[in-house]
Amino acid sequence: MRSPRTLAVAFTVALVMSALFAVTPAQAEARPAALTINWTILLSGPSFNGQIPTGNSDYEVENGAVKFSADCDNVNLPDGTMLNVMVNGKTVGSFALQGGGGALLLTGKRAPAVHRGTKVSINHSGAKIVSGHF
Repeated sequence: MRSPRTLAVAFTVALVMSALFAVTPAQAEARPAALTINWTILLSGPSFNGQIPTGNSDYEVENGAVKFSADCDNVNLPDGTMLNVMVNGKTVGSFALQGGGGALLLTGKRAPAVHRGTKVSINHSGAKIVSGHF
């Protein structure tokens, strides 16, 4: 059994340590967000209407700001054709082709959550044009 003096010393040390490392809410808000993510993946797909499409997807987090983009080029479909961007099988947005390519940019709360293994695809009428994963 520990003596009351040993317990008092341990309690005092714990109290001092917690005071040294305590952060007030104002201090926590004043600190800049330290998390920075900048991921880019290549999106690829098989030949589609006689051309091989290419693309990429970017996910960025900096100082709390989130940005997601996905694009593709060399898509042999008419201008104005709508393509859907899918993240883990869920449509997050769409864009119209212009000159065989196009892009989608989502920021803030509209940007999907992305983690290692997240799948991205750009589809037309249910068919994958390009895809890849983070």
